[in-house]
Amino acid sequence: MPRSLLQLLYDYRLLLALQDAGVPLDDEEAHRFRSAQLLLRGEGFYRAADRRAFPRLPFPRPAQLTCSGQFLLCHLADVSGGGVRLRCLDPRPVGEELLVHLTDPATSLEYTFPARVVWTKATEMGLCFEGVPTLASPRGAGGPGPRPRRRTPFAA
Repeated sequence: MPRSLLQLLYDYRLLLALQDAGVPLDDEEAHRFRSAQLLLRGEGFYRAADRRAFPRLPFPRPAQLTCSGQFLLCHLADVSGGGVRLRCLDPRPVGEELLVHLTDPATSLEYTFPARVVWTKATEMGLCFEGVPTLASPRGAGGPGPRPRRRTPFAA
């Protein structure tokens, strides 16, 4: 069971990537995937008039981006099951692929989500998640915690 929003998002995006790659999910993985999807969609908790597949959840915290061989510091404004909205001094151009690095302050786990810039405005940009996220623990820690169990190796 995910212990934080970042863990829930990681679990959902990883299982989605596996499913999109044609890797069948076992019963337990399918249940976790559907549960995470329902939680991230907020079904029954947001207005039907909102056409977003996933509602935005305020989640202010520092974020780091890796793009074009550079590291950029940004501030996460909100997150959804499909992407994030970031505030930064130098938004990247639409279409650029990058990595979003987020650290859970409660666990020190480091989450990395591949993403693509889909819109920019002044000092903000919207990213959609793409690809397989990764999870790491800081150096010297006991490990990254629970990961989805795999029966077959995943090759992208």
